[in-house]
Amino acid sequence: MSSEEQTVPQPGSVDGDPGETAEWLEALSDVVAVHGPERAKFLLHEGLWTDVELPSVAEAKRPDFVKFCLGHFAAMWPIGRWLLDEVTAD
Repeated sequence: MSSEEQTVPQPGSVDGDPGETAEWLEALSDVVAVHGPERAKFLLHEGLWTDVELPSVAEAKRPDFVKFCLGHFAAMWPIGRWLLDEVTAD
């Protein structure tokens, strides 16, 4: 991974295990060298979502869940419409 692609640590962040971090970065650099940056991005994405458990939303268990979702979609549509217009503008 090139120095331009590396992220800058946030102020006040502490690396609890710099040795392990160095090993992970070296392994990721090897993936980039052998398989390319797209594979490395895929692995990073997969790693972010490993063992993520989100809390269950009470509304998801109700019979009117679809209506609940449609209400949220309708409320957010102005933002979606604006974004769609922005990305499809000539």
